[in-house]
Amino acid sequence: MRSFSDHASDAMDHARSLVPSARIRGTFNCPGAVDPAHQERARAKDPQPVWIQQASGAGGRSNVADLRALQAALKAAAG
Repeated sequence: MRSFSDHASDAMDHARSLVPSARIRGTFNCPGAVDPAHQERARAKDPQPVWIQQASGAGGRSNVADLRALQAALKAAAG
């Protein structure tokens, strides 16, 4: 299982809370590249968005490894 950022975990928890009766078979998170100009605007905010600290490391995402991880997550969820 991949470790998610606190921000991604919070978002998944919120999604689960929207439909508490849903049976969640799995989750998947993949960071995505963020346009450098958008990152610059986000860094200028006070407070900064919680995702900004990880944005610079997400360049080139999603990639082949991410797609393989998604495929594995879908297979695991399908049981």
